[in-house]
Amino acid sequence: MTTRVPLLHRRPARHRLGAAAAVFVLPFTLVACGGDSAGGSTGSGDNPIVGGAGEGGVVGGGGGDAPSGQAVYDKLMQSTSTSVRLSVEDPDGAIKRGILADDPETPEAIIDTFLGGSISFTVDPAGDQTLGELQATSVDAPVAEQLKATNVSFSVDAKGGPIAQLRLVDGVMYAAADLNTIGDIAVEAGEPNAQAQLDAGLSSIPQGTQLATDLRDGKFLKLDLAPFAGQLEGLTGAAPMPDQMVDGQKLAQDLLAAVQPFTMVTGGENGTYDVEVEAKRALTALADSLKASGIPGFDTLDATELDMLKEGTVKGSFSTDGDSLTEVTLDLQSLIAVVPDDGGTPAPDLSGSILKLEIDDSADEVGVPDGVSDIDLNALVSQLFGSFLGGASSVPS
Repeated sequence: MTTRVPLLHRRPARHRLGAAAAVFVLPFTLVACGGDSAGGSTGSGDNPIVGGAGEGGVVGGGGGDAPSGQAVYDKLMQSTSTSVRLSVEDPDGAIKRGILADDPETPEAIIDTFLGGSISFTVDPAGDQTLGELQATSVDAPVAEQLKATNVSFSVDAKGGPIAQLRLVDGVMYAAADLNTIGDIAVEAGEPNAQAQLDAGLSSIPQGTQLATDLRDGKFLKLDLAPFAGQLEGLTGAAPMPDQMVDGQKLAQDLLAAVQPFTMVTGGENGTYDVEVEAKRALTALADSLKASGIPGFDTLDATELDMLKEGTVKGSFSTDGDSLTEVTLDLQSLIAVVPDDGGTPAPDLSGSILKLEIDDSADEVGVPDGVSDIDLNALVSQLFGSFLGGASSVPS
């Protein structure tokens, strides 16, 4: 029996959310529509989005030529450390009004904290490797070796600073949480005893009181993953490998080529380009391309559920500095306008609100943080989960 892989969940209450998630992928493929020399070309044909494009796919014209998708991709692959930052801009309060309309009891302070925050992620291949060289790293290497191939960092920011941070450096994980700010946010959410509850929860585990003290002092907890990676390999054996490895660059080119006919790029003043995408047709083309890619799991992809999307265009923009992609934005009102209704609930008016992704392909490398706790987290994790992990032992700090 063949099992279809649905793109959108069938429950009516989830249609809008699932469709929005599907449409969301489009703006992050739009840079491929940049043209080598087509910045001044004009559209033609019955479909104003498809139009006529130069080699690079720019339709419409304006202030300058966009770099080609290949040039942008090549520049990114030459990066030795790249960071991205995801945030929301809601200058007119449209999102906030929508949240309050759906749930008037939501504390406004919490909404403001959420909308004013951001999520950041950095990928830093170990040594002098580039992202392109990292792609060639053997995937059948031991897990402990793979963990050391890339240094990464993840941060959730709110109230002007990071409230949760995670780093992986040379196979060692470092984690920090700003319990003071997290507790304050919980108090604003209506939990007046949040700070005490956080401390009480941590005090129930070994060394929990010291953990709480160190976290409140801004220290990072340290966990060497090598012993646990070895135990996991011993329990599960080698991961099954596909008969043929996927060519990531070719797949990206195929997916971007699938979207390009349904995309219009205009502008170019100061390196910023406006983009419109026929969401329904572009997503269907993406699904068909994925299904034909030969990647296990996508061969049964079910694109018929995209029929529930409304006709319309998703709007956004991308900005470049030379061949470097620096920013991608998504107009949230255009997004919500094409997703299906969820059983009669009116769609919120998100005019003026955007989702923004900032990219830095020359970011600082990910290093060991300052202020590391002296707690032997390996010993603590082994004590709490030793039987599950097969008795992984502590390692020296």
